[in-house]
Amino acid sequence: MPGLGEVSRAHLDVTDEAEVASRIAELPELDIVVCSAGVGVFGPLIHAGVADLRAMLEVHVVGTMLCAREALRRMQPRRTGHIVAIGSHAARRAFADCSGHTAAKAGQLGLVRVLAEEARPYGARVTALLPGATDTPIWDDRPGFDVAR
Repeated sequence: MPGLGEVSRAHLDVTDEAEVASRIAELPELDIVVCSAGVGVFGPLIHAGVADLRAMLEVHVVGTMLCAREALRRMQPRRTGHIVAIGSHAARRAFADCSGHTAAKAGQLGLVRVLAEEARPYGARVTALLPGATDTPIWDDRPGFDVAR
């Protein structure tokens, strides 16, 4: 039936440029890419580690850039496609004990806004989703965080 395709899921290191390029090149056609990798380390800024911040920036900003770049390279010749980045409402709202995660998500949002402008002339769309907290394992190590809410 025309219009029906396959859904592929990739579990990969989004910070590894070669791995991202290789995985996206394996796909026969690319209509939509969802950039949904995430990592978070939480605690007061005065106790924050630079390595933790770098890891969050690598996943959220660099990882989104690599996946989106490779996707757009595949979408440009066909003049169609959609790139979706899963961000966080922390990109727009500050929360205590969330400095690195907020910085990474704000950086990701800025990158996605630029990507949307650059993709438009090629007929590709870009969407940033900024959900609130969702019940995922990222919250398992946060004492007092009520995942039921």
